[in-house]
Amino acid sequence: MTIEEEAFQKQRPDFTKLTAAGFTKRKRDYQFEQDFMAGQLRAVVRVDFTGHVSGNVIDNGTGEEYLLLRAVHCGPFAAQVKAGYIDLLGEIARRCFVSEPFHGAQANRLSAWIQQEFHDQPEFVFKKLPDYAVFREPQSQKWYGLVMNIS
Repeated sequence: MTIEEEAFQKQRPDFTKLTAAGFTKRKRDYQFEQDFMAGQLRAVVRVDFTGHVSGNVIDNGTGEEYLLLRAVHCGPFAAQVKAGYIDLLGEIARRCFVSEPFHGAQANRLSAWIQQEFHDQPEFVFKKLPDYAVFREPQSQKWYGLVMNIS
């Protein structure tokens, strides 16, 4: 899983908020650029029209991509760069993305319909299976729905 996939998992972009947050609409996507690490580096984040997020970090001194961002084992400076980039992605997520309870679009549509019709929220009750959720009847507390992943 990429840094971007991890930062934006279970979230979808609110395209109406992207330009207000500094994204520029282009032919194939929206793009956001911001310097960080005291101006040494520039983050470039792209959101395509399907909601997929990608990005890279450019060294402002050389104009080249900072490849250690994706290294598993790295030194203290690369770890600071990764942490700064992740913080920036988190800020973008807070400003422009909507949280969704499930990974799949169908499960999220079902959850939204249940919330609209019955005003019930999914409950994630399984410690060993954190993506599985139940919907309960409020008074009896009996389950009337279960969302789970099946291979």
